Amino acid sequence: MESIRKDKEVKDINQCQEENGLRKCIPIQTSLGVLWGRDAIFIDDVEFNYNNNIVRLKGEFGSRFDIDNSATKYLLEFRSVYIFKMVELDLSDELIDMDNHNSSLFEVLESDLLKCAKRNRGVDLRHFIIQTYDDVFEIVCKDYELNIKHNE
Repeated sequence: MESIRKDKEVKDINQCQEENGLRKCIPIQTSLGVLWGRDAIFIDDVEFNYNNNIVRLKGEFGSRFDIDNSATKYLLEFRSVYIFKMVELDLSDELIDMDNHNSSLFEVLESDLLKCAKRNRGVDLRHFIIQTYDDVFEIVCKDYELNIKHNE
């Protein structure tokens, strides 16, 4: 599956669905650039550490990100997680509008969930959507870290 978008330019601000209208989203810039397309992110393992509120997604990026024919692996860690949701891709219409987003890894800048967290818990959080080959993850947390490693 070819996933280099030719019909639309990748924009800094995207729109994704929310119950009461559209919300602003921004693609996460990585050292590999903006990741997008169903075949950009593959999941090998999901770890949820309940006691420490940490979610770790492990896997590899699609072959177009390989260097010298070696797989590009990643560890994506979300810390101080308040919301963690996983939905099978074909059932994820409520999380992402497949026609109006240009990234497989993006941050929602404004959402009802962020407003609710601020109002009810007094915390400033970040809201992420991660589209993988089979599933879509929604995570609301304090921070995240993406580590990329090229296998040798």
